[in-house]
Amino acid sequence: MSEIQYTFQNYRAFEQEAPITIPIDDGITFILGPNNVGKSSLIRAFVELPRLVFGKDGKTGSHNQLRSSFATYVNRKRREEAIVVGCECEGASWLATIKPHQGIEHSNNVYVEVNCLNKTDEVVAKRVQSLFDDVMYVPSFRSPSVNTQDSIFGMHVGRAFVSQWEGWANGDRIDYSESVSFLVDELKNLFQFNKFEASVSQNRDHLLIATDEGRFRLDELGDGLSHFIVVLGNAMIRRPAWILIDEPEIGLHPKMQELFVRVLASKARYGLIATSHSVGLARSVADQLFVMTKEPTGKRRLEPFGQHSKTTIAQSISEMGYSQFAELGAEHLLLVEGRTDIKVFREILRKFDLDQHFLIWSLNGSEWIKSPPESIEDELNELKRLGSKSISVIFDSEKTSSEIDMAAGFRPFYKLCLRLGFNAFPTDRHSTENYVTQSALDKVFPGMKALAPFEVFGSTNPKWSKSKNWLLFREMSASDFEGTKLGEFVSKTLGGLVKAK
Repeated sequence: MSEIQYTFQNYRAFEQEAPITIPIDDGITFILGPNNVGKSSLIRAFVELPRLVFGKDGKTGSHNQLRSSFATYVNRKRREEAIVVGCECEGASWLATIKPHQGIEHSNNVYVEVNCLNKTDEVVAKRVQSLFDDVMYVPSFRSPSVNTQDSIFGMHVGRAFVSQWEGWANGDRIDYSESVSFLVDELKNLFQFNKFEASVSQNRDHLLIATDEGRFRLDELGDGLSHFIVVLGNAMIRRPAWILIDEPEIGLHPKMQELFVRVLASKARYGLIATSHSVGLARSVADQLFVMTKEPTGKRRLEPFGQHSKTTIAQSISEMGYSQFAELGAEHLLLVEGRTDIKVFREILRKFDLDQHFLIWSLNGSEWIKSPPESIEDELNELKRLGSKSISVIFDSEKTSSEIDMAAGFRPFYKLCLRLGFNAFPTDRHSTENYVTQSALDKVFPGMKALAPFEVFGSTNPKWSKSKNWLLFREMSASDFEGTKLGEFVSKTLGGLVKAK
């Protein structure tokens, strides 16, 4: 489905004369920017404002759903004006105005008028509406030791989280208890424990975690594991359409930040939207990446990352903090075709227990691979300066039959990689999507049909969003790659590099 463009006007930092527009699509979206520029306000708009109903015919009426008074949310320069929220998707558009009920500025009872400017179908309307109706917001303050019986923006923390966990694990709903068991197994595998168990203390005020090192209260564990348990625990039951999170890197080492975002995003039906200060994290996991800036006039601007400057691949990897990854064992570099492929091959390597040994980075798409070798040789050669033990490349061959090795236009790139000493592998099927099994599709996209080995994606069957590819590979196992040259390359070539150290 097409992206949705939301516009906010006269809301918090976004002035009447300078509205801000954010395009949202399925997958992972990151918003970068300095402190106090409005990043958090932008994503919290979907939580703070009333649950506006962008239906086919629009909806108008009084709402008593603001968390605080209208004065809290309206831009201070135009307190007497309405907050305006606009939306466009697939040719349809809505415009909602939010005013204090009967003009009482400090009331949380507001009057909402929604006008549907173009007719649309119900499926589009529901997806547009979901960012106000079915959202889980994770604030930057999410310590598991918070001593509270309440929740923060609907997310349970502290004792409230322990109480909720008890209800999930031991309540009457079988699906809840199964979800808890699945999460416990998932955490055990992610953190590579031999033993990992979670239970509630006898007086029900602490979550007890048993690992290889012993038994601990949740608030005695490091922030890394605690973040995973608290945030994923909330997400696993809610299964929201969207997850919004401020600064997912808090309390986590760079290597765990990427894992945390990927696992959390897998719990959302549509996607995850995050604010962050980490360029490296954003570039390694985001499908859409924006930068927010503040002009001297106070106007906020949101633009695609990299619009005004272009960095080399080596510079991008250095920004991410490659040396930190190398110190923790990620001493090998794997280049993949596009940004969405980073998460795909992270999942594939994880099946072979190799993911912790590789830093995976994007070649910026097939157009770059089709470039004349002389125009990219210097940039590829620059990667050797990073000092990684090996450099490997995996790219879509786009082969249409078993008789050819790859599309003709890719051979110069392939030969260049070999000349530079890289381990290069063009897929033995048309593209990455052609390895997805029917079983994985049945779990993530019921009704979709798996591709034949050389079938062009979308040529005969409905297409799924490529930003969701990694979720499909997440459902697969190493055995699904048996008999493929891709599986052989990963297990023998990449696995051999790791064993050779």
